Amino acid sequence: MKSKVLLVDDEENILKQMRLALEAEYHVLTALNESEAMATFQREKPEVVVLDLSLDCQSLEDLGGFRLLEQILGQEPSTRVIIVTGNNDDTNALRAVRLGALDYYSKPIVLDEIKVMIRRATHVHQLHQRLQATSPDSGNGLYGLIAANQVNLKYAKKVMEREYVRKALLRNKGVVSRAARDLGISRVNLYELVAKNDIEIEKFKKTNPNPKRQNTKDRELV
Repeated sequence: MKSKVLLVDDEENILKQMRLALEAEYHVLTALNESEAMATFQREKPEVVVLDLSLDCQSLEDLGGFRLLEQILGQEPSTRVIIVTGNNDDTNALRAVRLGALDYYSKPIVLDEIKVMIRRATHVHQLHQRLQATSPDSGNGLYGLIAANQVNLKYAKKVMEREYVRKALLRNKGVVSRAARDLGISRVNLYELVAKNDIEIEKFKKTNPNPKRQNTKDRELV
């Protein structure tokens, strides 16, 4: 069965393009405003919500996405929410993450990048559900396996994470905004990873790897 993904944006054209890009892999639901989004969420209980912070074109200062985020996570804490911002406001996006959003993304939307984020969100939701269904006292099953290998998994994740960040910075000559887009994350998220992994950005700015040009063309939504 396909995972349900709810797309919330006040621009109908963006919703149509995203639906076309995602419907082969997911059961896609759409909403243009707060009331429609909440009604759809309560009825369908999607695993993932891609939510634009600004849902009122008449009042760009009204960030109704924050209200929706709190209502959604208040009713279904396991829902994975990806916040979308249209003004590169990292402060609001970071606030959304602190309120419980899984991640955030700045417009314009590149379909290949948002697909990666949605795929990660559905995977995290599935893992959460499987862990919830396994008793921590049983000492076996999935929970037991994870507990037994916790240290190794953490170490492997840290090594892989550091390598991904280093390669992205190398490919983009230390330009943080480009490296972040390359990885499908925000600049703030990338700075956090850089700090956590003790990576010196300046070293990559002096490097010129001359990578081969890629022939793939990303589809960007305005």
